[in-house]
Amino acid sequence: MDQIRVCRKHMSWCRQNFQLNSAKRIKYLEGLLERKTTSFLRADRLLIPQIQHDLAIAYKDEEVYWKLKSRNTWMTEGDRNTQFFHACTKSRFSQNYIVSIKDETGAIFRGFSAIGDHAEHFFTSVYKSTNHQVSPMDFADFIPSVTNAINDDLTKEFTSKEIYEAVNLIGDDRAPGPDGLTARFYKQCWDIVGEDVITEVKTFFHTSVMKPAINHTNICMIPKINDPITLSDYRPIGLCNVLYKIISKCLVMRLKKHLDSIVSDSQAAFIPGRLITDNVMIAHEIMHSLKARKRVSQTYMAVKTDVSKAYDRVEWNFLETTMRLFGSSEKWIGWIMATIRTVHYSVLINGSPYGSIIPERGIRQGDPLSPYLFILCADILSHLIKSKARDGDIRGVRIGNGVPAITHLQFADDSLFFCQANRRNCIALKEAFEVYEYYSGQKINTSKSMITFGSRVFGYKQNDLKQILAIPNHGGGGKYLGLPEQFGRKKREMFDNIIDRVKKRTTSWSAKYLSPAGKEIMIKSVALAMPVYSMSCFKLPKGVIDEIESLLMRFWWEKSTQHKGISWIAWERLQYSKSEGGLGFRNLAKFNDALLAKLAWRIIRHPNTLFARLMKARYFKDESILSAKPRQRQSYGWSSILHGLEIIKKGTRFQVGDGNSINVMKDNIVPDHPPRPLSLVSPNPDLHISDLITHMGVYRYWNPNKFDYIVGNDHAVLHQIHLSRVISPDKLIWHYDKTGEYTVRSGYWFATHDPTQEVSRLPPPMALYL
Repeated sequence: MDQIRVCRKHMSWCRQNFQLNSAKRIKYLEGLLERKTTSFLRADRLLIPQIQHDLAIAYKDEEVYWKLKSRNTWMTEGDRNTQFFHACTKSRFSQNYIVSIKDETGAIFRGFSAIGDHAEHFFTSVYKSTNHQVSPMDFADFIPSVTNAINDDLTKEFTSKEIYEAVNLIGDDRAPGPDGLTARFYKQCWDIVGEDVITEVKTFFHTSVMKPAINHTNICMIPKINDPITLSDYRPIGLCNVLYKIISKCLVMRLKKHLDSIVSDSQAAFIPGRLITDNVMIAHEIMHSLKARKRVSQTYMAVKTDVSKAYDRVEWNFLETTMRLFGSSEKWIGWIMATIRTVHYSVLINGSPYGSIIPERGIRQGDPLSPYLFILCADILSHLIKSKARDGDIRGVRIGNGVPAITHLQFADDSLFFCQANRRNCIALKEAFEVYEYYSGQKINTSKSMITFGSRVFGYKQNDLKQILAIPNHGGGGKYLGLPEQFGRKKREMFDNIIDRVKKRTTSWSAKYLSPAGKEIMIKSVALAMPVYSMSCFKLPKGVIDEIESLLMRFWWEKSTQHKGISWIAWERLQYSKSEGGLGFRNLAKFNDALLAKLAWRIIRHPNTLFARLMKARYFKDESILSAKPRQRQSYGWSSILHGLEIIKKGTRFQVGDGNSINVMKDNIVPDHPPRPLSLVSPNPDLHISDLITHMGVYRYWNPNKFDYIVGNDHAVLHQIHLSRVISPDKLIWHYDKTGEYTVRSGYWFATHDPTQEVSRLPPPMALYL
């Protein structure tokens, strides 16, 4: 850290003595270029190419400077968007600038020192521990999931290669910590600083001692709402030193690969192989059952909890005990607790650090390790709920045969609980909440939490159960993980927020400074990305897609906010790839189907997940998903999956194994575009591929004597299909990716190049005659 301080002093000297902002140099070079251009001297004209080269470099430097200041992450420099980056910088500064702050008594603080003192006092109280010691009796039945093999892998010596890999996982230009340096500095100067960094990191892992200077963190306050008034209206983000982030990333790399075997399957956040969409779809299916299925709607309820300041309230003693309950080794626990107990904060007031805060609890938003530590703590609540369920005090909802009763779903601090709508279940749920709150430091905000009762639960019972849980709000029309819990007839209204977000971004005052290339990047990287999360789970109504595309078309063609511009080319033409004469803007309807096909493919490839088992039990119990059809009173989630399933049906084919499950007349096997079944001389619904194969010892061959069923042109197709000596089950593969696995990219290509719809892509005169 001493070397970093010396380096910063030299960098500060360079900043004071050299003009990093190239505005003055640009002005000078532009004037010089004008004079040389108008000069009649041959010597002056020979200087013009060099001046133009220097001016281009100055423009580039100016753009890079304002891009870094703007903290913009999606726009790349190089398209002369300096004005846009400058506008973003001004906008960010004005939004984050704190003029005054009000406390809970109504007192107003103004000025750097007054606001700083109040912030220091506020965060000191937030990070004040309750000092509750965990009672082993409350967790006596907890089964450790961290094995000796996992502990050995977690605590083995870190290599220089791992440390360098951790450095490369840190974003280049993320906001710096107190050291003032970004990860880009370390990466570009690795040949100079790398050896010292590796030595420092290895020293920590050998001694389990964290130097205070490394763990000094600035608290940056990001507004959670427009026009924040109190400090509670801000989200505290920890800006850590890069050296600390490297240590944290090393720990994350070790822990992350074992989380799937450590954390219970109800938790879907930050764990490789688990998807947020699983929880969204399971929750949606249960909420639909609460509304539409008689047995479930009479008996069950759902509780969605909101946790106040989840990361800031984590008790350190509870976290340490949690890791011991999981079976973590003392060496690993020592590393983790060293990263937490040695932190001290300064608060950034309008960009300047103020004060010194020594916390007694809490983990940092902004620390790469924090999300993973939090889900370990949250798993204790999962254990408490499961313990109550084993005792029969909580009965989870069961919406299909072969599917376990579901008591809760978790995604970090977003939790949804399901139980029977009676006093016994609610009292047990309340007890689990209280034990978890007491030990962990977490606080469930009952004023923001909600209860959704089955549609046939009596009103008097609802009021009684609300009083037991002290949650007055009735849910059902809200959102879980950012998506609607339930859908009514007016589905368009459920997605109006997407339209509002796209409209806000495309009509923002800073967007008018974008160059045409900048507009293209903004549409592709930002505007068209906004609906992706919703489209990954649900089919957007046509009206929503039309409105979004109308906003984007207007944004693309308008020259200013006062001039709408003329649409010289239809938006559908701009959606073609650049090789086809378009600009590559996504067709949202087709992209929506490609995303939904990913859900159908997940059911096929991962049939043992809770999501896949639930969907099978509800909608295609005794058949393959490829044969699934719409059902009466189906959920909107399932009807959305059926849209994606059409892509899977058309774009998949079977890879021949034993041939027993491939029906010659129905199943795709011919690798055409799109894949198709073999052509038969006459229908034969009972003919399977295995009927066309003959065995000679360990070898298998196509039997030409049985090819009478097949149309002659397909004989050669069969002979090209290799029959392995190792007999394995037939496998469904995606035809448009060499790995055989479905990808959204290849699915979108297929959706936009489906031969049955290719006529619509031709110019009208040609399409007329086809």
